[in-house]
Amino acid sequence: MERRALARLAGVASAATLLALGSWLLVADPSLGRGAPGMRQPTAGRGGQPRPLTHGYGGGYSGVCRPARWRPLTGPEMPIRRATVRCFESTGNQTGDNPALSTQAFLADVSGRLTNMTKDTLRCVEGPNEGKPCMGRTDCPAGQCEDMHVLDCAADARGRAVYFIFDGNPTGQNPDLGDELFVFDTKKAELTQLTNQPGWCNGDRAKTCDKASDCGTTDSCLRATMRGDRSSSSGPVLRTGLEVSADRRLVWFLSNGDPGGNPSHALTQFVLVTKGQGKGLKVAGSAATAPRIPPTTARPACWPRTAARSAATG
Repeated sequence: MERRALARLAGVASAATLLALGSWLLVADPSLGRGAPGMRQPTAGRGGQPRPLTHGYGGGYSGVCRPARWRPLTGPEMPIRRATVRCFESTGNQTGDNPALSTQAFLADVSGRLTNMTKDTLRCVEGPNEGKPCMGRTDCPAGQCEDMHVLDCAADARGRAVYFIFDGNPTGQNPDLGDELFVFDTKKAELTQLTNQPGWCNGDRAKTCDKASDCGTTDSCLRATMRGDRSSSSGPVLRTGLEVSADRRLVWFLSNGDPGGNPSHALTQFVLVTKGQGKGLKVAGSAATAPRIPPTTARPACWPRTAARSAATG
């Protein structure tokens, strides 16, 4: 590919940038090949070993090598203006620290370096082993062994702080496995959980919970959901509203949880001021008081949290 064509593809002619092509993440770097543009491949979304066909729901391995799932979380429209880092979600083991092949949030930079920011695993949802690591249904009596989810990712202009929404428990501070906001310091390689939104009982929103049994025999435990609907020509689209200012001073996000100032659990716009005047978490706006889910839709103790999110968000 000639230099001009690659420059148009990469959108830059003088500095390395990250490209997502299919299931591959590539680095376009004009400095490679004696001054000619070139490509480095920091990662490939490939398998290499058998994996559970049902992410832990079924028993045994199939013996079939399945490609790892790969999904980009940041694009050119995100405020990572120097294009030095990109986030992606994958079930692969590119960095050697995802042996369970569960969903992780990875970071790639223009040097070709990869980092697993979450290093989490499959976990039990509901039941006595709620929140504990698992490899199959037998590890989670009265519950389910579920994969985690990365909802969104954004960073400041220099790529120093990477913010993302995740429903796992990589820091040990999210026992109910609801959505939480995390930040990864790329210089220190440190992960911090920024929000703490415990679950709440559907019949008594002032009562916190980690699992359904915390709410009695007939009630259910709802988890924080950090996303809302945005209208489009093709219908409603779920959006997290996660945005980071270029200087990382302001971090915007949506949530129906209560990280502070939302006891009604309405879908609310928050802004986290990370430095300077007014530092701290603030409520920027709220939709309305969240309706209580009718008792007729009460769930058994092991009701999947994905269904709970759908009911909680309408």
